[in-house]
Parts: sequence; structure tokens; C-alpha cells
Amino acid sequence: QPDSDPCVSVYTATGEWNTVDCGKTECFACETPQAMSDCADWYKAGYKDSGLYRILINGLSYNVYCNMDNGGGWTVFQSRVNGNESYWDRKWMEYKNGFITDRMSRSSNFWLGLELLHQLTAKDDDVTLRIEMRGDRTPGTSKPNEYWFNEYTKFQVGDDSSNYRLINMYLDWEDNTGNASTGWYDFTYSIGASFSTVDKINDPQPDCVTKYKMG
Repeated sequence: QPDSDPCVSVYTATGEWNTVDCGKTECFACETPQAMSDCADWYKAGYKDSGLYRILINGLSYNVYCNMDNGGGWTVFQSRVNGNESYWDRKWMEYKNGFITDRMSRSSNFWLGLELLHQLTAKDDDVTLRIEMRGDRTPGTSKPNEYWFNEYTKFQVGDDSSNYRLINMYLDWEDNTGNASTGWYDFTYSIGASFSTVDKINDPQPDCVTKYKMG
């Protein structure tokens, strides 16, 4: 916006600001649409097709993949459709900033990044995490094509100074519609844990990363 004159007009054909005489009565201001901060915002605005969308968080713009199925508005931060990409031996900066070998899509492997995940979970009071798993590659499994899922509320990941610690997540056992968790094993047991990579182990059990190839 020009500093030399307090009165400006904007022309949508060019997108350029132009100064005008303050005495002219045709000066006007345009209201810009509210920036979308996640896929839920896009879904609420009427966009129901899954695909790439642009969001704005803390003044920075990002391209994200939005899954508009199952209630819609899911910002996908991890997609792993096959074993072609190795995840366990990625370095800290890769997990912090994200990695992808191809364009983000429903059929590609990618990780959105810990920093963006932190920002997505910190900007709202109650964020829902949905986990979906398809198929069981264990040799001899009785359910090779099974589908499992669960939804966790109050999901929040800390910032870089906390090593992206899992601050909170909650599973309502009395109203649990998913089938991917049991009372003996669910992701809430990881609350309080910091993220680990092969070059930055924050787990009190280092074998989880190096031997068992887990984060």
C-alpha cells in the first residue's frame, strides 16, 4: 500500500494499488476473503474435493494435501502407501521440515514436517487427529486387506525447543467409533514423549530408533 497518500483504490483487473486524490469520492476499500489456516477451513467454505490446497499460518503460506472424506477437512501430515520410502532412518532436519519424493497426493508417500504440525495443533483449542491404516503386511496374516482407524481429540505437538513433544491427545473409550486401539495399546501411551530420529535420540530407550526402527 502506498505511503504517500492515505487514499487508495484497488483494481481487480491488475491487482495493483494506485494513489488517487483524497477529494475524489470514488475511493473504496475491498474486503479480502479470510485466509484458510487448514483443510477444515476449506471444507467449511464449501470445498469438498480432496487435493492440494494452500493455507496460511503465522503469515507463511504452505501447500498441503486435504482429505475431504470421512467428515472432511483433514490436513494430511503423513501418507505412506507402500514401503518404497524408508522413514525410520530419516534425519532430524528432514522430519522437522518435511520430505516428499513426488507431488503430494492420495497415492504418494510424504511427511509434512514437525514444525508445521506443531503450528497446526497449536493454533486451535481442540484438534482432532485421525489415523487410518490399510492392510497388514505381516507374513501369514489373516487380515491382509483390513482397514483400521481411530480419532483422537485434543491433539497437540510441542515446538522445536521441546523436541516436538507429544503434549496431549485423548481417546473417548465410551464413544469410540474406531477399531484401531485397545485398552492395552493405543497412542495415548506416548503422551509426554519427545520426537526422535537416528541422529537425535530423545527416547530413554534408544533401541526404539536404532534396533526396532521406530521414531
